[in-house]
Amino acid sequence: DGGMPANDGRGYVIRRILRRAARFGRMLNMHEPFIYKIVDTVCEILGDVYPESVERRDHVKKVIKYEEQSFGETLDKGLEVYQRIKETLLNQKKTEISGEDVFKLYDTYGFPVDLTQLMAEDDGFMVDIAGFNQEMAKQKKRARSARNFKMNAGDLDKEWIVLSEGDDSEFVGYDQTAVRSILRKYSAHGEQYHLVLDKTPFYAESGGEIGDTGTISNADFIIDVTDTLKINNMIVHIGNLVSGKIGNTIEVDAAINVERSDAIRANHTATHLLQAALREVLGDHVHQSGSLVTAERLRFDLTHYTKITQQEIEAIEDIVNRKIRENIEVAVKIQDYNEAKKSGAMALFGEKYEDIVRVIGVGEFSKELCGGKHVKRTGDIGGFKIISESSVAAGIRRIEAITGQSAYELDRLNGKLITDLTILLNTTKENLLQKADELISRVKNLEKELKSETEKGLVEELDTLISNSTMISGVTIFTHQYQSQSMDELKNIADLFRDKLELGIALIISVNEGKLLVVVTATDAVLKKYQLHAGTIVKELAPVLGGGGGGRPHLATAGGKNIDKISDIIKTFKEIVEEGLTH
Repeated sequence: DGGMPANDGRGYVIRRILRRAARFGRMLNMHEPFIYKIVDTVCEILGDVYPESVERRDHVKKVIKYEEQSFGETLDKGLEVYQRIKETLLNQKKTEISGEDVFKLYDTYGFPVDLTQLMAEDDGFMVDIAGFNQEMAKQKKRARSARNFKMNAGDLDKEWIVLSEGDDSEFVGYDQTAVRSILRKYSAHGEQYHLVLDKTPFYAESGGEIGDTGTISNADFIIDVTDTLKINNMIVHIGNLVSGKIGNTIEVDAAINVERSDAIRANHTATHLLQAALREVLGDHVHQSGSLVTAERLRFDLTHYTKITQQEIEAIEDIVNRKIRENIEVAVKIQDYNEAKKSGAMALFGEKYEDIVRVIGVGEFSKELCGGKHVKRTGDIGGFKIISESSVAAGIRRIEAITGQSAYELDRLNGKLITDLTILLNTTKENLLQKADELISRVKNLEKELKSETEKGLVEELDTLISNSTMISGVTIFTHQYQSQSMDELKNIADLFRDKLELGIALIISVNEGKLLVVVTATDAVLKKYQLHAGTIVKELAPVLGGGGGGRPHLATAGGKNIDKISDIIKTFKEIVEEGLTH
């Protein structure tokens, strides 16, 4: 029905069902994806009742297989996290997994609480369910606060001031941009007002198309309409009082922002052309999975499993722009739903339609069920340019595009950028890429030379520092704090240290961007003779670091927040090493 696995809403229900089935498969030692293989059987049994399952068979199989593979990887990572939690509890001699850790396994790695409880029980641990519930409550609170404000018709009924009786919210905006209307009712919320008219040219936000803006006014007042929403079948105009106040005069002039509305129309019709072009280039499996149409740009989510290549994007753009240049009439028909479907009109999966529907046709190229506003002819769109392509979920790609004046402005901006670069690099447009390539190669060579010189300086400094280091039982104990080195640079110093000594162990520290970075390294001879493992030492340093880390026996890394305790870290390191060397 068009639902896709996701982290919220109906998509989360689908994802949870799939993951639960996959987990039961794991319990039966089924480590490879298997659920997707059932799709063919479902189509055989239920294909007559649910023809969509047959139409989208290949896509559904790909989505499910990807989810299984993804969850398999997530499950493996989660098991690693659980193992680290277990080791920490054992080291700290604790017997309960915190609610925060249980929630992390649940929220990040998809571990159902009962799975965590089962593993904990096998390992002799308890689980803080109360703490988990508190974390869940916090997440729900965050989700509630992040939701967009939605007006409730029942609440508004208590607030309306009724000025006239009769039918309301007749939409006349397909063909009219300004009308004389009757104000039926309004409600005031400080300087913001909600108004309902008997008829209106304002399109209410629906189907991904944003609502119109404009003005509602008469001799008594002017209201700047900033948004238009539909609540049940009622069109509510939301705006701010510019001047005057609403009195007893119920006749008003309602006028939309025509320039903005025309831009929205252009972008909306462009989404129809885009979908038809996508199906032509990518295949018939492509369906709309969501959209957003504004005056500035359009966003179109589609069912497709791989990244859309640059070559494919260019082919899609060429098709859409060709249809724009052909200046095809955009025809509107009112038809019976079944009749419209038989004629080939595309409908959104999962969308509910009335018995009588509005069909938007662009010649023989595109035909869709749609209640939104559109241009009269495709030439009104002006031009079309895709500005981004990305992934939003498994099996869902997102295209963002612009049309008309916005496309021209982007083209102008790109042209100016190229001109500015040619002036900056003292070259021509034809040689711009070659010049940039030459500069990149030169920078890389200079970086190599700088790295070589830096390493030479580090080696010379390292020789001096090693010669001044403490020695116990023939083992060099090296500790040093470097300034603003990255973790990779510290590991490079560790490699240089091991190359220089047969018997040596080192603690290398740096503070970078407010974070404490630590590397512990030991030579092979020290590991063999004294079993001083770098990974074990790092874990013992964790409480002093105010963080943690890990690694292999010869090299381990850690991070921490206790920047003011570097001297304590060095002291603790030396104590650990001395004990290991003398016992």
